[in-house]
Amino acid sequence: MAKKVLVLLAIIPLLLLPGGCWDRRETEDLLLVDSIVFGKPNTGDTGQYRVSFITTRPSSGGGEQMGASGEEGTAQAATQWEVSSYGTTLEEAIRKFSIRSPRYVYLAHNRIIMFEEGLAKEGISQAVDFLLRARGTRLRNYVLIVKGDTPDLLTSSPQFEDTLAGELYSILETSVGEGDYYYPSDLNIIAQGILTNGLDPWAPFIETFSTDQASDSSADQPVIIRGTALFKADRLVGYLDAEETQRFLLLKGLSNAGYYDIEINGRKLSYRYEQAKVRRRLTVEDGRVNVSFDVTLKGLLEEIHFYSNLSKAEIDSLEKSLSAKAEAALLGTVNRCKELGSDALGIGRLIHSRKPEIWKEYSKNWYSIYPEIGIEINVKAQIAGTALGTKPIVPKISE
Repeated sequence: MAKKVLVLLAIIPLLLLPGGCWDRRETEDLLLVDSIVFGKPNTGDTGQYRVSFITTRPSSGGGEQMGASGEEGTAQAATQWEVSSYGTTLEEAIRKFSIRSPRYVYLAHNRIIMFEEGLAKEGISQAVDFLLRARGTRLRNYVLIVKGDTPDLLTSSPQFEDTLAGELYSILETSVGEGDYYYPSDLNIIAQGILTNGLDPWAPFIETFSTDQASDSSADQPVIIRGTALFKADRLVGYLDAEETQRFLLLKGLSNAGYYDIEINGRKLSYRYEQAKVRRRLTVEDGRVNVSFDVTLKGLLEEIHFYSNLSKAEIDSLEKSLSAKAEAALLGTVNRCKELGSDALGIGRLIHSRKPEIWKEYSKNWYSIYPEIGIEINVKAQIAGTALGTKPIVPKISE
């Protein structure tokens, strides 16, 4: 009993002490970064890094945005601010900015990480390693590749949100579960792709609209997600366009929705699948490894420009045509990945999990063996009906 009393007397004084964190900093002392862009300067110096921050304007109130002090600063809209700094290492580049800023750079608030095309082609492993070990960096940060001229991106104004980072984040968030033409990749996925044998990284890529595509005559060009950037180990090797990305995501099991347009005897129709199942099989014949993707699609006819009662025989014919077109398109995407030398589909990882004894031999020279792996695509497209409320208004005589 006496021992319990002594313990209680020792605890009571601790409860009277003020609480708080030893390294607490006030919110007004923090620079809340929305996006970080890693790249190389245009000077041709391979030993230099450029780190750019896109954030909201630290000061409150409207009015004209003041130019940023330091090596490089760009005046944007009143709520967006961009600044860049240079260094021989990423830490030096960030430190150079920190000593000029009256606020602490706070990375835990960051939501978007971008890699410029030039840096991505040289390799992103050093930047990823830096981010993984930097204090406050979250693995949930979305990763984007910047295709083209980065200054065009950094001077772009958002179309719907207050900042470019906020707009890109909202677009990526709405794509989760949809996966039609792009799908978000985060820092965790990128790191796993770099570290895992037989699985290469991938990420959406962005670029600015051309002036004829822009919705207004503003000098600031809007930004759009175009497709997927593919890596070989940690180096960018090429891109998939929007349609190729849709097929790539389907084969990875990340998309349950997509479109196929076909033409039957000069008559066009559009098919949207809303359910997709992908089964991967691995077989070994005469010492040769073959991988098969068995894909089942189920959806509706979204657009029909000919009069038809859609009999069972006609639906069967349409399903065969859709299956054949999907097989050819998916195989084309697989061949594109092989052509670029990127195993972002994880064929090597599949072999490792199903046939570890074979992978032990293949892993020694995987990138030479990968293009020779036989890959087969089998698609079964099912038409559940139409999404149209009435029959087409075209005359029956057009049949």
